[in-house]
Amino acid sequence: MEIIPSILTNSKDELTSKLELIRNLDITIQLDFMDGQFVVSRSLLLAELPKELAQISWEAHLMVQNPIEWSQPLY
Repeated sequence: MEIIPSILTNSKDELTSKLELIRNLDITIQLDFMDGQFVVSRSLLLAELPKELAQISWEAHLMVQNPIEWSQPLY
């Protein structure tokens, strides 16, 4: 079993700060995405993700109305 920590934020600066804390760890993180339609709250959009994310292992938890639109390659 693997425990994957989750990050939920609506701030690019906060996400960048949290990524810096785990940058040298060999872990996978989960990012939670909310579009404000499927659920009431909203988080970061894909276009707002920092480039530092390309350097770590991560997965997405999509709480969005149209998940196919959110599953396109970022880089």
